[in-house]
Amino acid sequence: MADESTDPHSNQEISSLCLRFVDQSSPNDPHVKECLINIMHLERTNATMISRKILESLSDPSVSLDPSNIWGQAYDGTSVMSSGKEGVQAKIKEISPSALFTHCSLPEPLHHSIMQTVRSAKFARHINF
Repeated sequence: MADESTDPHSNQEISSLCLRFVDQSSPNDPHVKECLINIMHLERTNATMISRKILESLSDPSVSLDPSNIWGQAYDGTSVMSSGKEGVQAKIKEISPSALFTHCSLPEPLHHSIMQTVRSAKFARHINF
């Protein structure tokens, strides 16, 4: 899941990237987890830049996910994100054809949750954009 916003303090575009996955570390008790992967500075808000930042974040050694294994993607309904021809979802599908797109109707609550995390967590205040 990714959502873009303007950082009110720096007036720069940022995007948060969250990962939802099934934790199967306990085979008898699999459960869904969500975690914030990255808050990314966006030099431009076009599909090429956003998809590149998403793929770089997933491939980062601290995350170490193979982007070709993505099964789903969720973004807001803007054309830069949702277009099946030139949007972020299309660019991600070029790498992972099984990555089904879902329109995310929760971008505002996600943004507020991330901003609250940044305000309250010391580590998040020192993220280098």
